[in-house]
Amino acid sequence: MSKHIVVLSGSPRKDGNTVRLADAFIEGAKAAGKEISLFRVAGLQIGGCRGCGERLYGYAIFSPLPNSG
Repeated sequence: MSKHIVVLSGSPRKDGNTVRLADAFIEGAKAAGKEISLFRVAGLQIGGCRGCGERLYGYAIFSPLPNSG
C-alpha cells in the first residue's frame, strides 16, 4: 500500500531554508515512491471554529477560502 504524505510549509520566505528543507524531503519521498501533497500555508487566513452553528443548523456564517477547492 502506498503512503500519501502531506507537507505543510508555513514559511513566509519563498526561497528560505524551510522551503529548501521541505523540497529536499519531497524529492526523497517521491524517489521512494510516495505520493506527496504540498500546501504552502503562509499568508492564508486560517481560523478556528467560531461556533457558527453549521453542524447544528446546516449553514456557516462565512464562506470558505477562495483557494480551498
